[in-house]
Amino acid sequence: MFNRIFFRKEEAIKLCTLDSAYTEFMEARKGGLKKDYLGDMVIYDKDLMKTPPEEIMKVLVYHTIVGERLSLNAKTQIYFL
Repeated sequence: MFNRIFFRKEEAIKLCTLDSAYTEFMEARKGGLKKDYLGDMVIYDKDLMKTPPEEIMKVLVYHTIVGERLSLNAKTQIYFL
């Protein structure tokens, strides 16, 4: 049995951005929108901050940009094995 941990949306986004960069020792190059930072980002079809918690898992990835290249868009199908 697992214990559930709950985060506010702001905390969850920080965990996936700045804190993620920190765990890679890359916080000086990524993890935020700043000049000369690596610009990988995800664009969702809805505003995560305005989406009710029970609807978050239904939000779709509209675009993913990695290394200045569009790597995924809403027309791409993803299959999980």
